[in-house]
Amino acid sequence: MSHGDKVAKAPDTFTVTASTPSCPIAAMAWEEKQFYGVQFHPEVTHTLQGQRILEHFVLDIGELPPLAVIRAQVADLPMTVVLDDTAAMSPQAQISQVREARLVVRVSESGQATPQPGDLFGDLESVSVGAISE
Repeated sequence: MSHGDKVAKAPDTFTVTASTPSCPIAAMAWEEKQFYGVQFHPEVTHTLQGQRILEHFVLDIGELPPLAVIRAQVADLPMTVVLDDTAAMSPQAQISQVREARLVVRVSESGQATPQPGDLFGDLESVSVGAISE
């Protein structure tokens, strides 16, 4: 993959939710299936801290700490992440106990669990929680 790679056309079932002049399809969503896509190139050399740790975590709307966390290295990309109760931070606070969550993706140079100055974030509010269906 290179920085010149791009999505030329969103699938018919998806709606473009973010764009820039140089990236007409930066994010897209298929709300009915709750599928979301974001174009991000952490592997390119001029992306700040791009070769550092990429973290995925889900926060219960209005609640902290995260309900679930998955840590991955940039070298593991691309990857599919399924956040469920097996990734729960606590047995008392699991994803299956909430109906909506906030999905946050963080790229961190430090690899610390808490956000640090310079970390990069992607954030998607009000993601419905439920079983995966095809």
